[in-house]
Amino acid sequence: MQQIISLEIGDTLEMNSEGLFAAEENATFWLWAYPSLLNWPGKLEWLFSPVVGNSDYPGDLWGIDDRGNLLLIETKRGKRTDPFQDFVNFEKSGMKTAVNVEKIAKRWRNLYACERRFWQNHETDLRNQSLDQITATGVVPYSSKRYATRRWPALYTEVIAPRLFGEPAYAENVSHYLETCNQLSITTIYYVGLVLVNEPDWLTLSAKGHNHYLELRSLVGDERVILMGITAGKSQVERGVVLQAWQATTGYAS
Repeated sequence: MQQIISLEIGDTLEMNSEGLFAAEENATFWLWAYPSLLNWPGKLEWLFSPVVGNSDYPGDLWGIDDRGNLLLIETKRGKRTDPFQDFVNFEKSGMKTAVNVEKIAKRWRNLYACERRFWQNHETDLRNQSLDQITATGVVPYSSKRYATRRWPALYTEVIAPRLFGEPAYAENVSHYLETCNQLSITTIYYVGLVLVNEPDWLTLSAKGHNHYLELRSLVGDERVILMGITAGKSQVERGVVLQAWQATTGYAS
């Protein structure tokens, strides 16, 4: 189990910790800040968070590792969920065979430029925790008028923005990893179903979710389908929030 204590989340957390579980996008946003929660075997960078459609770009978060492998993450919230349905459709429809690395790279470059403009135009509002609802595309989740960024502004200003813009490593790594991917004869995709739960034992799939989990494993291989849970709670020893993520060994439907 991976664990991180986030002081930045604690900065904007109401006394009622239920705010941590109000939206599945919270978990996606936390991964942007703390990719180590995934415990991925290798270096990993996030590309973008698709917010429209589920055919060309399924999932809530796309990433790439230093071996040129793509990671597609679908985030769900609560009990008896199904985070794998869109991935099954993606594989069975043939859209996966149309994955074009140059197209992905172009999309990332455009969204990254948008994210940089957003940061340049709204840094003061973000630091003052006074950002209004705004329609602004970018690489991080931007649905519902930048809900996640407005919900966790300190996490964006103190963790995410410095990673994206404070040093050249992020952009250089992404460019290098995409080039590595482009040189491969076959693009390997790993599918991750991430479930945000109040308690670890809440991590269960619906009957359809369990079937899609098994079907996807049969389509791409067991090692490329990963079920994970993520939860959060107030730290007992420090001001902040404890984030915990773990890999489940089964897609059991209760």
